[in-house]
Amino acid sequence: MPGPDDLPAPARVAAAVAAAAEGHRVLGVNADDPVWAVTEMGEVDLAEICRQVDGVSHAMDGCGLSASIAEWGTDDWRARAVDALVRRRDTAYWNTLFDDAVAVTRHEDALGAIADRGVVVQTGPGMTVTPRQLLPQALLLRRYLSTGGRIARMIRPRAVAQAADLLAVCTVEGLPPETREDVDAVIITLRAEIAVDEAFQAWAEVGARLAPGALRRRVAQLHDIAATVTAIRALLAARDAIDDLLRRRDVRYGISDTGRWDLMVRLARAVARLRQARAANRLLAEFDETIAGWAVRFRAAPELARLSKALRERDVDAFTGVSDELHQARGEQHAGRTLLESTQHLEKAHPGLAEQLRSDPHAEHWAARLGDLSRAWAWGYARQFFDEHRDNGVDGALEQRLDEAERRLQMATRDLAGHQAALLCKRRIQPHQRIALQEFRSATNRLGKGTSDYKARYQQAVREAMDKARDAVPAWVMPLSEVADKVPARPDVFDVVIVDEASQVPVEALYLNWLAPQIVVVGDEEQCTPRPSTATDHQSAFRILDRHLGILDIAHRNVLGPNSNLYELMSARTPETIRLSEHFRSMPEIIGWSSGLCYQHRLVPLRQFGGERPKPLQVVHVPDAVEESKDTALRNEAEADAIVDTVAKLIADPANHRRSIGVVVMQDCRQTKMIDDKLRARIDDTEYERRNIRVGTAPDFQGEERDIMLLSLVATHRRTTIRAPSYKRHFNVAASRARDQMWLFTSMDMSTLDATDLRSRLYRHMLDPRIPDRTDPAHDAVNRHDLRRPFESITQQRVFRELRDRGYEVIAQYQLGNRRIDLLIVGDQGRLAVECDGPSIHRTPDELAAEIAHDRELRRCDWRIVRIRESEFVLDPQAALVPLWEQLQQRGIHPRSDAKGVNT
Repeated sequence: MPGPDDLPAPARVAAAVAAAAEGHRVLGVNADDPVWAVTEMGEVDLAEICRQVDGVSHAMDGCGLSASIAEWGTDDWRARAVDALVRRRDTAYWNTLFDDAVAVTRHEDALGAIADRGVVVQTGPGMTVTPRQLLPQALLLRRYLSTGGRIARMIRPRAVAQAADLLAVCTVEGLPPETREDVDAVIITLRAEIAVDEAFQAWAEVGARLAPGALRRRVAQLHDIAATVTAIRALLAARDAIDDLLRRRDVRYGISDTGRWDLMVRLARAVARLRQARAANRLLAEFDETIAGWAVRFRAAPELARLSKALRERDVDAFTGVSDELHQARGEQHAGRTLLESTQHLEKAHPGLAEQLRSDPHAEHWAARLGDLSRAWAWGYARQFFDEHRDNGVDGALEQRLDEAERRLQMATRDLAGHQAALLCKRRIQPHQRIALQEFRSATNRLGKGTSDYKARYQQAVREAMDKARDAVPAWVMPLSEVADKVPARPDVFDVVIVDEASQVPVEALYLNWLAPQIVVVGDEEQCTPRPSTATDHQSAFRILDRHLGILDIAHRNVLGPNSNLYELMSARTPETIRLSEHFRSMPEIIGWSSGLCYQHRLVPLRQFGGERPKPLQVVHVPDAVEESKDTALRNEAEADAIVDTVAKLIADPANHRRSIGVVVMQDCRQTKMIDDKLRARIDDTEYERRNIRVGTAPDFQGEERDIMLLSLVATHRRTTIRAPSYKRHFNVAASRARDQMWLFTSMDMSTLDATDLRSRLYRHMLDPRIPDRTDPAHDAVNRHDLRRPFESITQQRVFRELRDRGYEVIAQYQLGNRRIDLLIVGDQGRLAVECDGPSIHRTPDELAAEIAHDRELRRCDWRIVRIRESEFVLDPQAALVPLWEQLQQRGIHPRSDAKGVNT
């Protein structure tokens, strides 16, 4: 029995039979004509035949005729003419007749040119003279007028007398012709009359239907005949071209009568269908040969003989019915083989089940058990695979390996970068540049602090040496105060200039734009700006601006005033500004105040923490403190002593073994020196340096950070409300320097301060930081079965439900930097991110790589991400959540209903 691919499908047979039948329908009684040979010609030749037929169709359309001659009617002179010409009979007669009709049309343009002259020739029934008799008179009269003669009214010259008939029956604009131009118009008309009369007579003899009338009407009728003649000649030319092409291709088919022409028209219009029909006939022959070959084989299926008979008779229904019978027989045969093979496989894979089936195959329970066998078998196989490959500790081990690999990669990258930079410098430096670097070092040493009498000479030496050695050093790093002394004074000395802490750079540093075609300005408009100048300096500066920059309006001039800074100037005029929103340095409670004060809560704190961290915010109230002096001499010794005592305790605490310390005095006064002196007297110099202890005002700490920062308000009572923009920038800098812990020391009654006072606002935040991470109450309505927004999978929703049922604060789809965390668990002593991993077919490799890179960045910020696999959660939800409960316990994150250690 042949397989399903060994015999033609009923659909293919039906399509082939339909295509063959279509070919026979197109050719009709000529289905067996040699015209079939035309369909075997090449694409180019067939395209040429179609082009010729299309040209004839277009020409015939213009005459209201079809390209098929059989549709014209047998009593039409056109049909008789084409029939004779296609058969190549009476060709001379018809061509002469055609030429006469075409010749008459040449008079049409001449008549059109004199249409406005109103020429009338009175000829026809009742007239004694004809246009042919009048034409010689007109020619003689024209010759006479051409020699200067005139038509006299009384005594007529001989030439005029001879044209008496002409002058009697011909008028131009209602009068007898008088001028040579009038006679020319009459001659044109007479010649047209003669040609038209002769053509009318000839065409009337062949049965053309022509109506008498005015000359222009008769010319128009002959014009229509000429158009038809042109179309007929196009048909004959196409016939000749096609005949020639067929002879050259050795196709024995000539267009010898109108019937064959019409057949060629039908072929051209249906060439694609005819070729399909030709191919279908061949395919059917191949099918018949294939089936016949199977039918004569030994022990062939009886259905094959019936299938062959149906194909020969082109009986598609019978062919389909026998094919269905073969398919059913083939299925029975396949089922028997499959049963045998399945039994053999089952005996190998599950001999117990095979024995049960063999011993009692008709038991009632087999219907229910075998009906779900495929799912049960797949589940068992999947569970076995899952158990074999499952390793609960693999994630932790892989993360440890990844952390170690990253640590070693960072060290290797740092060492490699250093070595490569040193090697590159050694390779690229030229001898004269090496000498110039030595000269630069020597000249810089000689310049010193610039107090020598030879300062200008030494500065010149420094600039020249740097100019020579500039390309030997990839990047020059120097404070702003040294740029003017050491950099050559000419444009584009460097490729790029980078200015850090630009908000502290005064307006005089605008010349930095001159040193390179590109400048990168790094700063923050919400941080400290240069210290204000004196009133005298302001007046002098504004006078200089008005004198030299008077072309600018006063608003632009004021921006260049003494209180301006480089960041303010550049950010207002730079089209592209990159604003950073991720904050890595401080604990969320510390940076939270600055984020709300200056950045509309746009800063996203990425610093993670656990339960072992110190309390991030501490407030120390110093009672009975007394202010000494005032203004810049202001001191508060009691507050200074409290700060020194606190620093000493922090240093003594083993938990702060490696933490650095800074002290910010919130007023520019002698309090700074007092605290520094007391600390140096209390703390060993080595410890002082190791802890990187520094005491200063807010601008002194801009661009720096410490693990622990202590802020001193100094004042003991309110003098004025502090809320001006300059104070706001100072408080922002001071309150954002600490990484782990910030202390606020105050000696005043904070209740006396206005609510808008910056000191009051900072104090209230220190007492109650109010981190806004809370669960959206609307999300508590979700269940474990119906997926709702914002959850992206039912697993996320079910894990959320488990956490909320235990009382944890959970934020769904938490925005963290440029990505979202599925679930963020918020506690008073820490936060924990939860990612529910399901099928990742919707993520591209680039998206996965970006996600992994972001996870690595979060780990460097002490974030911990617990991943819950959907497969494990579906298999055993409680077991899948065990690592989550362990991490929550380790990090001290408790349900808010019984949270411990809440900050107050």
